[in-house]
Amino acid sequence: MNRLFIFFSALAIAFSLTSCDNRVKPDESESYPLAILINEGGYHSPIDMIGYNEDALELEGTSMSGANEMPPMGEFHGIFMDNAGNGYPLLSNYDMMPVIDMSRFKVTENNILTDLSNPVAMTLAGSNMYVLNDPDTSAYISVYSTIAGYKLIAKVPVSNGGSALYVDNDFMYVAGKTGIEIYGHTTHKLEKNVVTPAEPKFFMVTNLSYITVSCPGYGLCTFDIPTQTISDSIEVPVGPSGQMYIGKDINDILTFTDTEVCLTNITSKSHQIIYTGKGITGVGRSANSKYTYIAVDGGTKHLVYNDKREKLSEFSTPAGSYNYIFTKRIIYND
Repeated sequence: MNRLFIFFSALAIAFSLTSCDNRVKPDESESYPLAILINEGGYHSPIDMIGYNEDALELEGTSMSGANEMPPMGEFHGIFMDNAGNGYPLLSNYDMMPVIDMSRFKVTENNILTDLSNPVAMTLAGSNMYVLNDPDTSAYISVYSTIAGYKLIAKVPVSNGGSALYVDNDFMYVAGKTGIEIYGHTTHKLEKNVVTPAEPKFFMVTNLSYITVSCPGYGLCTFDIPTQTISDSIEVPVGPSGQMYIGKDINDILTFTDTEVCLTNITSKSHQIIYTGKGITGVGRSANSKYTYIAVDGGTKHLVYNDKREKLSEFSTPAGSYNYIFTKRIIYND
């Protein structure tokens, strides 16, 4: 199963919608940090979300399926969040873009985009939203104007499929089959393919000068944006999904395989195994908290550790709940 994960962090520049949403929220009276576990779903069952209170270290009772009449949405590829707390899920066989109030798990709009086809990655640059579609057949990037009601303004063909996307003022960068494919904004043509040590799967952008790229079966490499070259690489454990999270420090990257979780400092190139076990299916790290989450047993069990690597909590969820995102639960004034 091809899973793509999207992170939420003030430091993950590529993965934050900062200005495209003007929805007004009620006055906020109080809030607390919330870890959200997303069940991957399937073609005949809806995805679901459940919250974990990071202050109280306890699972909450309200789920997204309990707050909405949810249609089958296909497999979960990832989700974006904007500064207003709205989530935009990427779903395999649900060629629409719903909007979800992530604090209350309420679907506020059923669809805001057109011309989607198996969307797998999404980012924002300037006033445009970019979505990578169809990773295996006839891949393309659909471009939307956020100031013109999400109007489709371009479709850019992608040569060899893709699993990750980053956009700056000059180029669109796609994780292709053999390396990082670079497309021109104006030409909509493939300008260059930068070969990576193994097939790239996931991008992490914490600095506008480089992209940290995961290459399952090899490790991590650094793509230098100004020179459009691979400037560094390190062999560390990275599972098939290529999932990464920022650790306690901006230069620390968490990766995992089915038997171990690895913490790598991309500056010093040092790395250490911080957890070993069987059946690891996901990791998560909240940028605003001190906790690391590890999903095991097919995503049915979750372990919560502090920065001293002490296990603070353990809880269970339905199978397939191994995608973590982090936000806050807002309690609104009446």
